[in-house]
Amino acid sequence: MTPKQKNQQIIDGLESEIEGLKDSLKAEREKYHKSQIMLDEANALILNEKTQGFAKGPHQFDGLTIIIAYYNIPKHIERTLQSCAPAYQNAAKDKIEVIIADNGSTEPLPDDLQQRFPFISKILRTEGKPSPVFALNAAIAHAKFSTIALIIDGAHILSPGVFKNTREVCQLYHRPVINVPQYYLGKVSQNLNPITDAWKRETWWLNRLEWPQKGYNLFKYALFPSENIQRVLHGAIETNCLITTKEVLEDCGAFDERFDEPGAGYANLEIFSRLTNHADNTYVILPGEGTFHQDHDGTTTRKSPEERDQLVEKFRQRYTEVTGLETLLNLKSPQVYGTLRKSCEKIPTISHEYGQVKQGLLTKLANIYVARARAGIENNFHPKLVAGGLTDEREARPPLKPIGQLPEVAKQFGVEPEAMNYLNFLRRLHEVRQPEIYFEIGVDKGFSMALAKCRCVGVDPAFAVTTPLPPRTRLFKEKSDNFFKQKKRAQRLMGDGIDLAFIDGMHLAEYVVRDFINVEKYCKPGSVIMFDDVLPEQMEMAERDRRFNAWTGDVYKIVPILRKYRPDLEVGVFHTFIGQYRKGLAVVKNPDPNSTVLEENYKDIERGIFEEDYAIDSIEHLDTMMQISSYSEFEKFIAI
Repeated sequence: MTPKQKNQQIIDGLESEIEGLKDSLKAEREKYHKSQIMLDEANALILNEKTQGFAKGPHQFDGLTIIIAYYNIPKHIERTLQSCAPAYQNAAKDKIEVIIADNGSTEPLPDDLQQRFPFISKILRTEGKPSPVFALNAAIAHAKFSTIALIIDGAHILSPGVFKNTREVCQLYHRPVINVPQYYLGKVSQNLNPITDAWKRETWWLNRLEWPQKGYNLFKYALFPSENIQRVLHGAIETNCLITTKEVLEDCGAFDERFDEPGAGYANLEIFSRLTNHADNTYVILPGEGTFHQDHDGTTTRKSPEERDQLVEKFRQRYTEVTGLETLLNLKSPQVYGTLRKSCEKIPTISHEYGQVKQGLLTKLANIYVARARAGIENNFHPKLVAGGLTDEREARPPLKPIGQLPEVAKQFGVEPEAMNYLNFLRRLHEVRQPEIYFEIGVDKGFSMALAKCRCVGVDPAFAVTTPLPPRTRLFKEKSDNFFKQKKRAQRLMGDGIDLAFIDGMHLAEYVVRDFINVEKYCKPGSVIMFDDVLPEQMEMAERDRRFNAWTGDVYKIVPILRKYRPDLEVGVFHTFIGQYRKGLAVVKNPDPNSTVLEENYKDIERGIFEEDYAIDSIEHLDTMMQISSYSEFEKFIAI
């Protein structure tokens, strides 16, 4: 077969695979639409008056007990209390009570709080429980009225029609479960604003909006917490103001106290799903009302995207442990009640807002590029616009001065400095190992993947390839955790198994451990897995929070972790450089796809990462711990 015929065969195979994927996508869409029709039919039965609360008559509304969880937000809760006041809610003085459930705060409430807000009937304090669900459940038992509003984050301001609409809904349904939609207070995501200015900024805006006199003006300074540009209210998975009756809570249960982590994890989502999906309850949404989250140092608000993703993943895992379910399913369609104001329809979603922020950042970076290109900067470095995207990473973060280790290390090993570039080590691995399938996490611009001469699979949520890649390359723009969740696809792509893998993704140790666990499952006997960034030359490079252009994070922890939990593996560590910075390369031989040791011990490993079991106090400490091999030993180590 000629090379041309071979290429044509490959093209025909790819076209066939594409057609197969199209057919699969079409089948999945049809399956999805059928499932939606079935859900609608089921909801139609549930919403039939024979199965609704009408059969027993409406709930006897006698007033509203609002239970507010409090933890170290002494200023913010006063705004929340203002929005619960009978006068603000246009209610009779004796029809609203507030119970504050203090979750062991270190910042006490003001002594005169009940005097200034006389509708506060009780302040209950629960000690020694990091999760607010214990305090909230304790408060439910003290509720004066049979209708209860549960506010798990006490920093939410209510719109002024919550009481009125609740009373009217209770006059329609016997067992209502009411969702007051939640919003962020502000024009941009709160984690993008400095926390030090948050209170002052929000005070200025609330005064400008004439709040609390004009309560519905809150919608003019709000952001909808969804990635869906369509802003679908009925797709909610939680509410920060869940309103229902004592009967429902006694029958279905209140908060599940197994969600005992700080912030309560998925407890609010779980109770929302459990109550709204119950066949005897009527799920109602108030699209014209809302709760508005004030910017404070909450459990997830001030986390970096990576930290927040990590925390949410922990919450998700705990949810699965508690419920036995992998996914939150909110199947019941809501009844919609109340007036939908024009101001509600114009609120941007996170997706739209992030688009605006991204454009603003691009503009700022472009301005930096122009200014510095005109004036020149230290060391004659001029920023470059890469692939029409962001400027070079060194422009986004301050440069960290190299310590000048490269010439010394190269001389020690008797080679030219260029030989120590990490790409030369990768190139040699390809030459010696001759892989049939090469897998890479962290494609970036494609320089390392371009070294391969075989079938390649790459995963990177933000790759921006600027160099030609091998013809049989498949790239997936997603996080590696998500990539491996689609097991059938991964199995099909890996074929007979991975021969050579390069892990250069998220520079945080727990991510690297998960990447190794997932990659090893698809490895052939005798294969090799490499890790980049295991030998930072400066402590600043090894920090978990990135501050400078040169960053390895705490990837180095993978080496002691593997040596502790997997002594069956051969792990070699070698000096490598990128430019003038030492970054290091770890090579792992003979991974075992049948091993479950790391998976079974992952929680202990993760705890060890966060509790600094593998931390270093100096680069000298790191070098000693790593047992670095010499340049000449690399050839022996990678030999088949």
